[in-house]
Amino acid sequence: MTLYEECIKSLDNNYEIIINEEKEHLLKSIFASFRLTNWGKINWSLKENYIKLNDFKEVINYLKRLGIDRKFEFYIIWDQTDLPLIKTDFNLIFSMDDILAVSFDTWLFVPQKNLIIEFYHDGDITIGINNF
Repeated sequence: MTLYEECIKSLDNNYEIIINEEKEHLLKSIFASFRLTNWGKINWSLKENYIKLNDFKEVINYLKRLGIDRKFEFYIIWDQTDLPLIKTDFNLIFSMDDILAVSFDTWLFVPQKNLIIEFYHDGDITIGINNF
């Protein structure tokens, strides 16, 4: 079983796989708001509203302070372009080890808040909110 397959299994049928045109449209929209550097990290110098956190426990607490809970959608995005996007919900917190194991860099996008969480391979965790 691949790491991707283990991740999908850990989401316990609480997910939707996003592929093809829908995936491309979502990625263009997300990364138009959160521009990447040449090395694949979000260019946080272009953003005003972001915070660096130390671990996933801090991420959960920060999301809860923002009122983000089970009613919000989350999109899982990996840096491997051959992988689909995964649409799920706040329950993904119970599968984070499996989600982060799939690829080097991972982003979680919350469209209702236009918020992204970047888990960069060097250990950096950054949350940013896009202001229009």
